[in-house]
Amino acid sequence: MATYFDEDKVRIEAVRSEGPGGQNINRRDTKVHAWVKVNDLKLDEDGKKLVREKLAHRVTKRDELEVTNEEGRTQEENRAKALEIMEKLIAEALKVKPPRVID
Repeated sequence: MATYFDEDKVRIEAVRSEGPGGQNINRRDTKVHAWVKVNDLKLDEDGKKLVREKLAHRVTKRDELEVTNEEGRTQEENRAKALEIMEKLIAEALKVKPPRVID
């Protein structure tokens, strides 16, 4: 269950996985790319700004947060894992480090 975005706002695309992986590697689209627009996140403007700054390497020119997963054997597993990774990345980006105190 997504807390930072609505799953219907996530754009998902399945492609062929790369590398060694058994007999179905060249016949099944199991690798999953998932994108969600930063403006569609259930965050205030400060939260969206933090996501853009801390996850800049994952935010595309279209202002979409991108996650890829190909660990599982099926498209469904990889889709669920990609959404889970997306949730964790957003949660980590929203954490604010306490200020350092120097004596």
